Amino acid sequence: MIVQENEQEADLRRQLRDMQVELKTINMVDEFARYAKLERKINRLKEELSKFSECLMCTAHSVACAQVGFESAQNALMIHMDLNRHLCNLCCQCH
Repeated sequence: MIVQENEQEADLRRQLRDMQVELKTINMVDEFARYAKLERKINRLKEELSKFSECLMCTAHSVACAQVGFESAQNALMIHMDLNRHLCNLCCQCH
């Protein structure tokens, strides 16, 4: 899924770059309608690309949170096992 999104994002970036190059070749005064139409397309592509960035940030945040949660659970288990070992040693020493 992430690979497909990256390919899709790369395709959008290529389209954006091509459109920006084309926009530079258009005389804004002589071909205002064409210029404005292409400019609107560029703005839409920029919006789509910003959504990709937001999704990537959310994904990275989710992964980081999951990792912290896993590490916390792992640490809690280690503490629990360590306490059990100490309690068992105390119990065995008494008898």
